[in-house]
Amino acid sequence: MGALLHQQLTRVNLTLCYMMSEPLKCFKHILDHLFCFQSWRRL
Repeated sequence: MGALLHQQLTRVNLTLCYMMSEPLKCFKHILDHLFCFQSWRRL
């Protein structure tokens, strides 16, 4: 459930990023999400 919710949120964030067209911020945001997700899975 958590993973699915995370995917949905990431997809929404990606869409918003593309609409706002700030690639570097978007990329950093994706990295933050991946890092967060990895940490969450480790717990």
